[in-house]
Amino acid sequence: MAAGRKRMDREILFLRHGKAGRPDGVDDIDRPLKDRGHVQARKIGAWLKKHDALPDAVLSSPARRALETAEDVLKAAGCDRRLIAVDPRLYFEARSKLMQALAEGGGTVERLLVVGHNPWMEELVKDLASEPVPHPGGNWIMKTGALMRFAVDDFKDGLSKGRGRLLDHVLPDDLPDPEAGTGRK
Repeated sequence: MAAGRKRMDREILFLRHGKAGRPDGVDDIDRPLKDRGHVQARKIGAWLKKHDALPDAVLSSPARRALETAEDVLKAAGCDRRLIAVDPRLYFEARSKLMQALAEGGGTVERLLVVGHNPWMEELVKDLASEPVPHPGGNWIMKTGALMRFAVDDFKDGLSKGRGRLLDHVLPDDLPDPEAGTGRK
């Protein structure tokens, strides 16, 4: 390890909420997940469990679609939903407030899962990455339900531009449904 360089021993996982509906007369913050969004979240939860990447804490936007995603992920991963802390700054706030929320939310945890929205999530993962992030095609790197896992020094200074090492970029639509063929939904 180079002199003066810290060891990256923490992880931050960014998860964009699953595919959500746009029901008439429903405010944006109250938009629910579609069935596809619930499936996407279950797939990510199963992936986290299979890859021994379970979070110590979850920081979620207060939007219904983000909370439903966080809950479905934790259930599929076999984790307690009480890991979820809701922070209103994760619902379309200015970048400085987002960074403050993440630094505070990380505390002493080793692996933090952040559930939120584009465009801020997309911008943050591009900035955090120490190398260019592979683009899966389409409009977004952070497609609905996508997970990006980074190794970082810490949750404060370690979230600076170019300070994260991308470990995984997981697209739920590329994963098998852990409940397919079980009769459960």
